[in-house]
Amino acid sequence: SKEISIHGVYENDEIELISKKIGTRGNVIDIGANIGNHSIAFSKISKKVYSFEAHPRTFEILKFNTKEYSNIKIFNLGISNRKGFLFFNKSKSTNIGGKRLSKTGSIKSKINKLDNIIKLNNKIELIKIDIEGHEYEALEGMKKLLNNNKSLILLEFCEESVSKRRKIINFLKSKK
Repeated sequence: SKEISIHGVYENDEIELISKKIGTRGNVIDIGANIGNHSIAFSKISKKVYSFEAHPRTFEILKFNTKEYSNIKIFNLGISNRKGFLFFNKSKSTNIGGKRLSKTGSIKSKINKLDNIIKLNNKIELIKIDIEGHEYEALEGMKKLLNNNKSLILLEFCEESVSKRRKIINFLKSKK
């Protein structure tokens, strides 16, 4: 396994491919920004990057890693289909990006709809979503934004449920 500095990049091939596909200086939304790997890479080709990280401790690392990038705006917030709170359970896992939002737990996190945060006059080129099983709820909370943009969506499926996977696919098909 290769070591990575705070300015190193993992998933470099994926980022390079997306960078070529976007090809403009538009705006990018990074939902599940984790420690900022994708946000930093996107900031180099984008006008503005809106980075959302729900977990408070991971958010502190994101804040540290992105402080030198003036075009990255960070939010300690989970993107969902409603405004309120959800929770994380304390975990001994070393996978900092593998934490899931749930209805109960010991670590509280604010959640909100993306439609409540991003103004519709902002052209969004790309929306990256990597949120460990909360994808459908996040998509529901950005209906207006998706209806007003032809955004490229990069979505990591973290859903074991076939019916929930089908719901996500049908939702995306309806937004063609």
